Amino acid sequence: MGRKLEDIFNECYDRVRSGEPMQSVLASYPEHAVELERLLRTAFDIGRRASYIQPRPEFRYWTGLRLQGAYQYAQHQKRSPIGRGFNWSTAWAVALTALIIVVVSGIGTAAAASDAMPDEALYPVKLATEQARLALTFSESAKAELYAKLAEKRVIELETMAEQGKIDLAAATAEKLASHLESASTVLAKITEAPQATPAVTATTTEPAPTVTAEPAPEQPPQETAPTTATPAAESAAEQKAPEKPSRAERPERIKTSLETSTARSLTVLQKAMYEASPEAKPKLEKAIERIHEKGRWKREGNPGGSPADRQQNGAEEEDTDSGQQEPSVDRPSSTTQPSDNHYSPSWQSPKERNRGR
Repeated sequence: MGRKLEDIFNECYDRVRSGEPMQSVLASYPEHAVELERLLRTAFDIGRRASYIQPRPEFRYWTGLRLQGAYQYAQHQKRSPIGRGFNWSTAWAVALTALIIVVVSGIGTAAAASDAMPDEALYPVKLATEQARLALTFSESAKAELYAKLAEKRVIELETMAEQGKIDLAAATAEKLASHLESASTVLAKITEAPQATPAVTATTTEPAPTVTAEPAPEQPPQETAPTTATPAAESAAEQKAPEKPSRAERPERIKTSLETSTARSLTVLQKAMYEASPEAKPKLEKAIERIHEKGRWKREGNPGGSPADRQQNGAEEEDTDSGQQEPSVDRPSSTTQPSDNHYSPSWQSPKERNRGR
């Protein structure tokens, strides 16, 4: 078995620092010469720039205020029972570490790490930056939206690792995706419960409205002549800005749709990889499928009608039963049928559920 790229990089980095020419070091590992040269030059460039990096005074000021607010919020969450299951001291340390990484390494390294894959050296920097963003995001809706974006990134990484046949990394990425789905479901539950108290307030305030709006009725006729000159531009501008207003109410639905898509894509990739993997790798993939399926179950439990895909399939099944046709067996793929890339069946059963049915 070959050595890991991280170990080879550490060795080459120490050899170059000790004074050995870089070309001589790269000649020791010709199969990794191109990637090692890029990583080594990036590492030494970071060290050179770190010697003269001085953040702007306004950056220090606003960063200090934001970190102070994050610390106070973390202290409040420690005393609150809602913050269970989340280590705020760890998140605080991760946020500070990621901030130091961004300040020392510069924006270029952080941007390069944003596209890193699980098998690349900059992937830990990518994860640290994501944890920092989560720790410094306090709005529930913004945090849920961030979890949805992170889930999309994990799906892309999962697809890449599965295509390359790196089952261990694919299973580890699926575990991270399941964690994002679980965290997103918790945050979305808080968001959906909060608006239930607001309609009662709006209903009481709208009652005296008819008495006030009935009086200025005669003032409307003269206003009709004025808009004739400005209606085209005003109405077009109003129509363009109109979709931005209901974004607060539509945001949870968009987040749910994004999470449902990520869940379906990941399950499709993992199920397809099951049929191409070796017998030794199948248990890991099966565990990853079960984990994703378990954490993605919130979309059906939280919605009485299920996800949009569930509702469409249920409608199709009702039409089939009314016409006397039997339900096709495609919705529940057997262990010998390979799932297609473009179809995901929400009625897929995990191994535990199949054993439980027996």
